[in-house]
Amino acid sequence: MENVIIKNCQTTEAKLQGQGSSQCLIRPIIDNVTNCAADFMELEPGSYTYFRYQANDETVFYIIGGQAIFRTENGDVDVFPGDSVYLSNNVKGSLVIHNPSKTDTLLYLEVTAISKSAGSDDTAVKIAPRSGFFKFKK
Repeated sequence: MENVIIKNCQTTEAKLQGQGSSQCLIRPIIDNVTNCAADFMELEPGSYTYFRYQANDETVFYIIGGQAIFRTENGDVDVFPGDSVYLSNNVKGSLVIHNPSKTDTLLYLEVTAISKSAGSDDTAVKIAPRSGFFKFKK
């Protein structure tokens, strides 16, 4: 079982990242693997965090609890528990993830596939299942 990693979002030790209203708790799931990284992320009510796109990496966010607003180049998108957000490789810029709640903590899973080779020309961000497909400028 050495190639199987099992972690629980409630019991995995948390690390505090950021400062002020952009603080979040990170609970690393996969952090010593070459081609993948995964973290449980917690944002307190009213707080936000930044995500910078990395060339050739692909990232999926899965909302476990709470509501989030993903602030993108094309505007704000509301996401809820059960929604997933996919960021393809070679998207440039950054994304702001905001917890608009006054009372509920936002909990989401962030999984990144780390590629060492040149990515495709795909510049799409797909927010599923409800929100559709958005194109970003290179």
